Amino acid sequence: MKTNFNFLFSILVILIFLTTPTAVLAQPLNQSGEVISGDQVIFGDNYILQSGQTLNGDLVVLGGSVTIASGAAVNGEIALLGGNLDLAGSANGDIAAIGANVSISKGALVTGEIISMGGNVTGAELGTIRGGIRTFTPRALQFDRDAFRFPQSGQTSPVNTVGGWVLGFLGKAMQLLAMAVLAVVLGLLLPRPVKRVADSIVNQPWMSGGAGFLAFLVTPFVVLVLTITIILIPLTFLAALALAVAIIFGWIAIGFQIGRRMEVLFKTEWADAVSAGIGTLALGIVVAILGYVPCVGWLIGFVAACAGLGGVILSGFGSRTAAPNGTPPAPVIEIIPPASPAPNAPSEAPKADDSSNNI
Repeated sequence: MKTNFNFLFSILVILIFLTTPTAVLAQPLNQSGEVISGDQVIFGDNYILQSGQTLNGDLVVLGGSVTIASGAAVNGEIALLGGNLDLAGSANGDIAAIGANVSISKGALVTGEIISMGGNVTGAELGTIRGGIRTFTPRALQFDRDAFRFPQSGQTSPVNTVGGWVLGFLGKAMQLLAMAVLAVVLGLLLPRPVKRVADSIVNQPWMSGGAGFLAFLVTPFVVLVLTITIILIPLTFLAALALAVAIIFGWIAIGFQIGRRMEVLFKTEWADAVSAGIGTLALGIVVAILGYVPCVGWLIGFVAACAGLGGVILSGFGSRTAAPNGTPPAPVIEIIPPASPAPNAPSEAPKADDSSNNI
């Protein structure tokens, strides 16, 4: 179980760094000198620890590439969410990699354990890994009790009951954290589409909810028709994938809007990616808590999912912003200036009074 808690610790380190941007994100990516103090967070960038340098702190990588040269050392945990790690020096701690590739070069040393999920670990025979390599499957990440192979008995003991509650809580927490991290990534990569979807939901809330609910009703029939037609079976998977992506994207857009409201509430200003992550996390926590209300607890999450999906549909997946309901188009007023006389136009001489000639 020590391995499982080490893995959880590495993942929680990622969220802690994301939720404290003023203290962590201000750290420079590369520092000169032999000793580098402080934790380092890499967002889609390259980080190189040169030979002779030592990092006294944790290293968190989100979609970036890290190179630890021979003769360099990291005295802390290394957590990777996407990206690559090329290790030729020393890592005095555990390495947790989710969807990331770890390459071990000759002479590399890992005093802890390498925990990998959804990635590859190559060159392990070239270096020294004292803690070994552990591969996690998605089932284990969801904290399924069968994945940990607890002893089964005919009677349910209090220990098993408490263990089930703890694992269920950790599984739900991991899902919320994963969604928050995904919101941060989308906020960094696609900030404008996320804003457009969020603005569309605010401008047309009823229309967004209705469009999302209609999409939930129509999609099963469309999938059924595509499944019956053998030729269109591949389109079934594409339609299901598109629906899942749209629901997640709309959910994150609602979280981004909640993050905006939280900025006003706390009288602060966050980056768009941080607002999306914190707002999505808050939305997930509220929906999870209200989900325990009997009969109607599930309705809150369903309404939010419908509104988010409708916002994605109305905005064309973030390509435009839907106008508010009942807002008439602004009238176009064309002002025509008065015609001015020509500058060289001859002026008419006044007519002479002929009354004197008639006397």
